[in-house]
Amino acid sequence: RLPVLEFSENPDILAEVSRLGEERPGLVVGFAAETDDVVAHATAKRQRKGCDWIVANDVSPATGIMGGSENAVVLISDAGAEAWPRMGKRAVAERWAPDPVPAGAEPILNTSLRGQNDQEDMPTW
Repeated sequence: RLPVLEFSENPDILAEVSRLGEERPGLVVGFAAETDDVVAHATAKRQRKGCDWIVANDVSPATGIMGGSENAVVLISDAGAEAWPRMGKRAVAERWAPDPVPAGAEPILNTSLRGQNDQEDMPTW
């Protein structure tokens, strides 16, 4: 007899955070690893999830990105798609968020997702 696998859908945290209303952070960013039609798929994901930006990474086999030290990022926003040159992961982080936390800012624990996936509260600024 073959075993029976039962699946359950994970909570869509990006969509939930995007729909928080008054408690929604000022900027909600999602990430997408795409293997084809990077801009089209990431744009559709941004619209479905309701976030402000999607940072899409082309991880198709030909890029050698998956498991490597570089990214091929396209930033998707209301303004459209901005393709960045291929660069190291640290360079992407520095370009994307050179100062992600304002000086003197105190983290606010977002408890709206407490208990989901047994994760700790996540700080937001």
